[in-house]
Amino acid sequence: MKNNFIKDKILKSKNPYIIAEIGINHNGDLKLAKKMILSAKKNGASCVKFQKFIADDYISKFAQKAGYQKNDKKVTKKSQLEIIKSCELNIQQLKILKKFSKKNKIDFLCTPFEIASLKSLIKLNIEAIKISSCNLNNIPFLKQAAKSKLPILLSTGMGELKEVKEAVKIFKKSNSPLLLFQCTSNYPSKVENANLSVISSYKKLFNCPVGFSDHTSSMTPAIVSVAKGAVVIEKHF
Repeated sequence: MKNNFIKDKILKSKNPYIIAEIGINHNGDLKLAKKMILSAKKNGASCVKFQKFIADDYISKFAQKAGYQKNDKKVTKKSQLEIIKSCELNIQQLKILKKFSKKNKIDFLCTPFEIASLKSLIKLNIEAIKISSCNLNNIPFLKQAAKSKLPILLSTGMGELKEVKEAVKIFKKSNSPLLLFQCTSNYPSKVENANLSVISSYKKLFNCPVGFSDHTSSMTPAIVSVAKGAVVIEKHF
């Protein structure tokens, strides 16, 4: 196996490992994405993370918009599919951003949302696979990720404990290095809903490193999560 991203980068980090979740906040603009990578580096992030998806395969034309989208005058007349598609990056663009990140000495990760995107990222020689909460119970997707033998960073927002156990079982069976994220899937999430006690539970139940995917607008939950044992913080950027 190649280097173990979790062991060699996250766990060996002198300070808590910080992932700047750029996601689709570049709005599909490669120049803006590069500016955000530089800004993340300047502000002390250990890693930047993007998203890979094929909007037409992933988003229903009937999908409803989120509350913050409904209040955004720029996208009033656009459907959820149109909004997300305008932020889509192809694999060649992600290859450029991966190379740009390496040049600027900041780690690069990307979340695939369906199997086609997962396979394309594996071909891109991604160092680890970050799996979004929405795929926690997508068993075919998880099994495909497990086949890669790559380190897995798995978010567990909205999941029941039995779903987390089933997902962990899949990656343990394939001997994939695994890190679990406690995550509350609201945007933004209230501080009182951070549910940081889950970090202690995951450490005890699964004997693997744990992180916190922070959707709050406060820094307090991230600080407390580190005190609870989180070794990595993912923050929307």
